[in-house]
Amino acid sequence: MTMRAAHHENKDRPRSIPVNDALGFIGPYRLLEKVGQGGMGLVYKAAHREDETVFYAVKQMRGMAPNELMFQRFQQEAGVLARLNHPHIATFVEVGYDAEWRPYLVMEFIDGLPLLEYARVHQLGLNDRLRLFHQVCEAAAHAHRHGIVHRDLKPENILVTNQRLGPRVKVIDFGVAKLDSEAEGRALTQAGAVVGTLSHMSPEQAGYQDGPIDARSDVYTLGLVLYELIAGVLPFDRERLHRKPLFRQMRCLFEQPLVTPAQRLRALPAADLAQLAAERGLNSRQLLRAVNGPLATVIANALAVALGRRTADAAELGVAVQRVSTQAETKRFLPAGLFRWVGLGASS
Repeated sequence: MTMRAAHHENKDRPRSIPVNDALGFIGPYRLLEKVGQGGMGLVYKAAHREDETVFYAVKQMRGMAPNELMFQRFQQEAGVLARLNHPHIATFVEVGYDAEWRPYLVMEFIDGLPLLEYARVHQLGLNDRLRLFHQVCEAAAHAHRHGIVHRDLKPENILVTNQRLGPRVKVIDFGVAKLDSEAEGRALTQAGAVVGTLSHMSPEQAGYQDGPIDARSDVYTLGLVLYELIAGVLPFDRERLHRKPLFRQMRCLFEQPLVTPAQRLRALPAADLAQLAAERGLNSRQLLRAVNGPLATVIANALAVALGRRTADAAELGVAVQRVSTQAETKRFLPAGLFRWVGLGASS
C-alpha cells in the first residue's frame, strides 16, 4: 500500500485537491487514503497533525447512525487490542471519538501484503512459508493466552512486511474477536447470527455442531490457512461452494472426508500444478511428495471436525509446524542417500 503523490501546484490552472485535503481529519489525524473496509468500519492510512512522518491505520465506524451492537463490538475491539502486546500483532495506539461522536481506533500502519500474496510475489519456498506461518501461530497463541479468540484469521487479516531481519507477520482486524471469559466479555452476537468468514470457519463457529468457540476454533481456521499457503488451493473449490445453498455448503465443508493437499493437487490440470510448484521452487513431483508427508498430518489434525481430535491450541500447532520445518532443514544438510525422506523438502 503506497500513498498517492499529490500534484505540484501550477499557477496557470486550478489547484488540484490533494487526497489528504479531500478526506480531511478524524480527531488529530489527517486522512491520507482509504486502505480497507469491513462490515463495521473503514480503515484509512493517516498521519498525526504534529508529526506527518509517521503513519497510522485509523479505523472509523461506518454509517451515520451505527446500531448498538456495532458500537459495542467497536468498543470491545479497542479493549481487545489494548490487552495485546506482541511483535506479530498490529500495535494499538489509542481510541477516540470524531465530531459526530462515532468511535475510531488508531493502530500502527502495516505497509505490507496479505500472507498469500506476499508468498506468491516473493516466490517463497515451502520452508520460508512455514516460518511465516509459525509467526502467525505465535500471534494467535499470545491472544489465546489472554483469553481472546480472533474468529477471523483468514489470509487477508495476516499481513507481511519486509524488515531488516527479514519478513515479519502482523495479524490485524480483531473486530469480531471473542473473549473466552464470560465474566469479562459481552455476548455481542445476535441469536442465529454467524460471525466470521464461512470458507475459513470452524464447524462450531458456523453452527454446524455444538461446542465452545475457543482457541480450537482459531486452530481450524489456521489449518485452512496453512493448507492454502503450502498447496496453493483450499480443500474445496471456493467458487463452486459459494453457489450452493447454505446447508449444502455446511455438508460440503464438514461432512465429507478431508481432501488431502496431495489429492487436491492431483485433481488440478497439469499446467496449474506445475505453476504452483514453480512458485515454490519445486517441480510437480516434488510438491506432491512434500505435501504428502508429515505436513499432511499436521494439517489433518488442525482440521479435525471433532473438537476432541483437533490440535488443542495455536501454540501446539506452531510447535508441530516448526518440527516439520526443522526436519526439512536437517534433511538439506545430510549426505545424499543417508536417509530416505518422504515429506517436506524431498527431492525427485
